[in-house]
Amino acid sequence: MGEGLLTDLERPLPHLDLIILAYAEPDITVAEVAGCYLADLCPGTPTGFSVSGSGVGAPFTALRILQAARAAGEIGDGAVFAFDQSASLYRAKADAERDCAVLLTIDDRDPDRLVLEIQPEIQIDDLTDIPFAGPPGARFIAGRELTERLGSAPSDRTWTPVVTPGCTAIWAALAAHWSPEQHIVVAEYDCVDQILYQALLSPVSE
Repeated sequence: MGEGLLTDLERPLPHLDLIILAYAEPDITVAEVAGCYLADLCPGTPTGFSVSGSGVGAPFTALRILQAARAAGEIGDGAVFAFDQSASLYRAKADAERDCAVLLTIDDRDPDRLVLEIQPEIQIDDLTDIPFAGPPGARFIAGRELTERLGSAPSDRTWTPVVTPGCTAIWAALAAHWSPEQHIVVAEYDCVDQILYQALLSPVSE
C-alpha cells in the first residue's frame, strides 16, 4: 500500500529526512522490512520507524513527532505513512472491508499548504462539552468514534462526519475537503482510553 501511495503522487516528494509508519493496533510480529523498504523508495535517505498500538491516535502521534523534530531543527522534510489493515485484532468483520493507507507529508513547497498544529491530547469521558480547537466557522472533520458519541454537531462549525472506521479515514477525508483559505480541524476520539485527538490546520497567512 505504501508503495502504491508513492507511485500515485501528483508531484514528487522532497528529499525526506524521516518517515514514520503509523498503525492503530500493536504489531504482533515486529519487523523492520516495511520501514526500510519505504525509506529506500523515498527521495533522500530518511530514517524510518513505526508508531503502533495507540489506536486512532497513531497518525496524530506520528505527526506530533515530525512537528517536534522539525521545530528542534533535527529534520527538514518528513512523512507519515498511516495504515489500516482489514486483518484487524479488534475490528468487527462488518467493518473489515479493505486495507487503507494515507500518506501525510510536511512540505513547504506547496502553495496550497496549511500550517499544522497538533493539539494537546485531552482525557475526556463527557463529550457534551468539548474544547474544540480552531475558531468559529472552521470546518470540522470528525471521525466515526467521535461522531457516534457527540450527538449533535457544533452549531458554529462546518460539520463533516466520517463514517468509515480506522485511523486513516479522517485523513483521507481531509484530502477531499482541503482548502488553503479555511481553518480545518481533524478530530477523533479513542473510546478505549477516552482521549480526544485534534489537529488544527490554518491558512499560511495566519
